[in-house]
Amino acid sequence: TFVEELPQPFNGCQGSTVTGDNDEVYVSTPDPPKATSLVSKIGHMFGCTVQTTGRRKVTIWKSTDKGKSYPHKFVVDEGLSAQSSLQHDGGKMVMLYEQADPLPPYSAWDFVLDKVAGDVRVLLPSRFVFREVDF
Repeated sequence: TFVEELPQPFNGCQGSTVTGDNDEVYVSTPDPPKATSLVSKIGHMFGCTVQTTGRRKVTIWKSTDKGKSYPHKFVVDEGLSAQSSLQHDGGKMVMLYEQADPLPPYSAWDFVLDKVAGDVRVLLPSRFVFREVDF
C-alpha cells in the first residue's frame, strides 16, 4: 500500500520494514531534503513524480495502526546514509546502515554535476554502522 508520509526513493528500496509490539510497524528509509537539481526540475515539467533525491538523513518511521499511516519519525543519521536494516526484539530496536563521509571539496566539474544531477549520484559507503535505537 502506498503511504504518502514515506519518501519514495528514485532508485528503489533503501530500507526495511519490521513489526513491533501490538499494531506497531517500523520503516527505515532516507528522508532527504527536496531535490533541486536540473534533472528533477525537467522531470517535474513532464509530470514525473519520482523523487530524484539521494541517500541522506536515514530515518525510522513508526506506525501505530498496522502501517496505514506513519505520524512518528526519528532521524537516526543526518548525513549521507542509506541501505538500512532493522530488527525489533523484545522492545529493543537495532539498526545496521551505510554511512558515507561528506564529498571532498568541489572542482568546477563537481559543481556542474551537482547542479545537473544533484543527489542522483551513487553513494559509496565509507562504513557500516550498527547501533541500538531508542524510539
